[in-house]
Amino acid sequence: MLNFADALLEHNQNHRAYPVIHFFHNNNKEHTIILQIARLNEAVYIFEKCLKPAYSIPQQELSSIKTALDNYVKVIKDVSNINIKNSPPSIPDLNMLKEKNMLRPNFSGIEFSEAIQQNRLVFLTLVEKDGWQWKNISQ
Repeated sequence: MLNFADALLEHNQNHRAYPVIHFFHNNNKEHTIILQIARLNEAVYIFEKCLKPAYSIPQQELSSIKTALDNYVKVIKDVSNINIKNSPPSIPDLNMLKEKNMLRPNFSGIEFSEAIQQNRLVFLTLVEKDGWQWKNISQ
């Protein structure tokens, strides 16, 4: 995970140095950076809040990637002039994880903090602005 954090921090720096990067589009879902970053954001939340510790990632590694994701959102807000969506994206479908008994025993559902929800709104905005739909995050 630390390699992801380092790569994302480098991408953030490139966004600041070359804001035009924000306007590049890739038609291939598997290579579109915004879909990958939005997926990573959702995955980090699931690792941290939903999964049993045996299936999760050490907190130190999650913390590094969360910092990089927060920094990415800040950079996007600083270098672009986007209108952030008001309606949050759909919550992740955790049924497969539930069927495999990977969720925490006391898990009662997803509850996003205000900060996490704000980041998700930015990612939803970026995903849709790039011509994709939020459902592409879970595919």
